[in-house]
Amino acid sequence: MNAVWLGAAAVALSCTSDPVPPTTPRGDLPEPPGNLPQPSGNSPQPTGNFRQLTLDQHDNAVRALIGRGVDTPMPDGWHSVLQGAVGGVSAQLAEQYELAALNASGIAFADAELRMAVVRCEPSAQCNRSFLQAFTRKAWRRPVLPEEVTRYATLASKATEVLGNPWEGLGMAVAGVLQSPHFLYQTPLAPPREVEGRMLVSSLDMASRLAFFLWNSIPDDELLTAGEHGLLADPAHVRKQVTRMLAMPQARAGVMQVFADLLNLHYLPSLKKDAAFFPAFDKELAHAMHEEILLTLSQKIFDERGDYRDLFTLRDTRLNRQLAILYGVEPPAVQALSDTSFFAARWPESQPRAGLLGFAGVLALQATPRDASPSLRGKYVRETFLCQEIPPPPEDVSTILPPVDEGEITTTRARLMEHNTNPSCAACHQLMDPIGLALHTFDAVGAFRAKENGLVIDASGTLDGIVFQDAAGLGQALHDHPDVPTCLVRQLVRYAAGRLDTNADEDMVAAFTEAFAARRFDVMSLMEIIATSRWFEEVWGS
Repeated sequence: MNAVWLGAAAVALSCTSDPVPPTTPRGDLPEPPGNLPQPSGNSPQPTGNFRQLTLDQHDNAVRALIGRGVDTPMPDGWHSVLQGAVGGVSAQLAEQYELAALNASGIAFADAELRMAVVRCEPSAQCNRSFLQAFTRKAWRRPVLPEEVTRYATLASKATEVLGNPWEGLGMAVAGVLQSPHFLYQTPLAPPREVEGRMLVSSLDMASRLAFFLWNSIPDDELLTAGEHGLLADPAHVRKQVTRMLAMPQARAGVMQVFADLLNLHYLPSLKKDAAFFPAFDKELAHAMHEEILLTLSQKIFDERGDYRDLFTLRDTRLNRQLAILYGVEPPAVQALSDTSFFAARWPESQPRAGLLGFAGVLALQATPRDASPSLRGKYVRETFLCQEIPPPPEDVSTILPPVDEGEITTTRARLMEHNTNPSCAACHQLMDPIGLALHTFDAVGAFRAKENGLVIDASGTLDGIVFQDAAGLGQALHDHPDVPTCLVRQLVRYAAGRLDTNADEDMVAAFTEAFAARRFDVMSLMEIIATSRWFEEVWGS
């Protein structure tokens, strides 16, 4: 019997659905609500919206549990919150979850100092039960039954007999806890409550809902305890917790994940470009692009608490040497500055580069391995920042531009005129191309170029009746567009609920947008507005 077999055994032991037990009273807290399910021999039937943890949520949760992240590649896992909401578990992903759980327990229990910090006692029957009760409660975001603790304590004991090491035995029990559906999914934890004719989630479910929305991770002990004891059924206490949570370091990573989802940044590490055209593009440059975006947005949103709309016109950023070369920026003459160190910089005034659409990482993602794609970039702007859906092309229509005659010198703008003359293409391309062509002065890796095929690039265009001359003008047009703040609200509603918005959400979206404007379009205030709203407490359908 080896460690891998024991890991599989842990999965089998953990896959039994368990009811949620009542909480244990504490003298300084109100009595737990009486509607928490009592232990029974029957498995509860799943109800409501089941959401699989994304890879980032999984890593954040493991980090919160053992103090370190686990670098386990999971190629077919879910990165974005919306993907995780609708995703399933393939056989490959199940194997990767098992590997991640074994890696986590191996990391936690191989290091003497770390394992003592996690467990806080030497392995024994009493120590194991005490630790597993606390660890499982935090991992599963709910109280655990005595028989659940017994199951994993027994596994630890049997694994110790086989492996001859009590720490490794306890590690196998931890691996089992981390492979349980109770850890891997956000599931309804207690019955909803009815308030003024509206069905609201339980206080216990609110703890997880707040944690995943604001931190992209699991609740800490204070939040979980408040949930267990019914305090999160009180809007005043919810507001108190939200204020505390937004002041915590976890909030920065949590809110940055919103923008990582919005900008599709999880695709950057695996992005590939044609080496014959872009020999300098490699994994290190892709990573630097990713870091530039998050470092810059973090400063604007957290440290400066600026106007969200200003993200479309910013020109100051954070670069390392590799990015500085790409942008044509002179790095500071500091001998101690390493190639990977980031420094404050400003994009060259000679380039019409501005805002979110000026980041090389965003431009590189919305391009082919060889060429910039105005249609792809225009579609991205419409759907991501204006929440306007562009339908796919008809199946019988080719999306490939007609070939250029031998010896002919032309531009992409001229070739795209075919879209405007073809009735099957015109309606959509008139929405996309004038936007994307404004970004055509940036190539497939986001580097500036003034000419294409020796011809000066015409980057002028229009956005819903507003005329602009270049990419910076497009950024200003987006800054001033009335739909941009509403779209961010809509995207955050989707992020929170793990589903697309519906017509029934329109009044709520409008109310959030009005409150967002009253707070001077401060993103952190918008997070607070949503998290403390009555809508955030409602039972959401899948």
